Amino acid sequence: AGAARASRGASGGGRAARRAGGRRAYPRRVSDPPPPATPARDALLDEVLAPAPPPARFLVRGRLEVLPRRRADRDLVLRWVVAQLVPVHDPVGERALTEALAALVRDPVGIRRELVDAGLLRRTRDGAEYWRTLVTEFDVLGAPSGSGGDAGPARPGG
Repeated sequence: AGAARASRGASGGGRAARRAGGRRAYPRRVSDPPPPATPARDALLDEVLAPAPPPARFLVRGRLEVLPRRRADRDLVLRWVVAQLVPVHDPVGERALTEALAALVRDPVGIRRELVDAGLLRRTRDGAEYWRTLVTEFDVLGAPSGSGGDAGPARPGG
């Protein structure tokens, strides 16, 4: 047993083990500066921060005619709809929201209700104003408020 301990201690095993060249085997400290920017890294960041493409397989000529039955697909489509029409933290009147939804979906009142039930839209107690507090994968990150992802319908109230 003592020989086994001695051999482990001599090899320097564990976290403090060193690679050839004297570098530590564990990751760099948080205080170390980030690696320099490269074109490949910039392209990867642009891809990650770019908005997701619209769920085209559920759209007919750019409009949503029927909500998908599968829950994951339904949630995806609802997130896309809300990102197209309602800016984050910007209240929209009920009439303006319904008119904007009518340009994008077949059943604007039903979709508005689905958006509220899914927690994607919040509303005042009397239902006069709606707003969004969640950022979705269809939003453009790092863009000024009010600029949309792709060239979809005009946002209500603006």
